[in-house]
Amino acid sequence: MFENIFFNTMYLFEWNNEEGIIFIMLDKLKTKKFWECALSRCIRTVCQTALATISTGALITDVNWITVVSSSAVAGIVSILMSIVTGIPECKINE
Repeated sequence: MFENIFFNTMYLFEWNNEEGIIFIMLDKLKTKKFWECALSRCIRTVCQTALATISTGALITDVNWITVVSSSAVAGIVSILMSIVTGIPECKINE
């Protein structure tokens, strides 16, 4: 499965298979702009998930608030992890 794994100051890992190579750049994790963009994306994702979950209740009293909070929190965590792994296309880090 993992043909080549290495650690150095530039990359966290390399995963090489038939589909391609995935690099996680450590340099981008050190920039303030990356974390601003990742946090902005995370907040939007949490709000969208909360609104979608709240809208499943017919009345405000029918909303399961534990489900709203937990699903929104998980969506936020996944958003941050996806930003780290795949990057943030709407944010140009090098500018």
